[in-house]
Amino acid sequence: MVQNGLGAVVLTLIVMLSGCSQTRDLHSADAIPIPINKSLYSDSLAANVISYSSLFTLTPSQYDDIERFIHRPHIAPLAPFIQARHYLLDTLTEFHYEGQSLSASDALMLN
Repeated sequence: MVQNGLGAVVLTLIVMLSGCSQTRDLHSADAIPIPINKSLYSDSLAANVISYSSLFTLTPSQYDDIERFIHRPHIAPLAPFIQARHYLLDTLTEFHYEGQSLSASDALMLN
């Protein structure tokens, strides 16, 4: 009876570990961008569709602002994720979604 239970545990571990070996990195630089089928939209709407990567890109002045913030004496020694938290809490006060879809740079610019 114990041998059957042990066999089931070993088999389960083997299956779980083999599943982990089949994963792939979804955030790799080699990721293929998702194409936008612009034929689904009118020409005026299709012209306004921005690229996927531009949704997550900040302006150079926004990068400079972040750099100045994280080099403050009380922020610099913190872990990067805590620095990001402090920056967002300090910058995006009174943030409301309000149903708008904005790029990262626009959202930061509008607070």
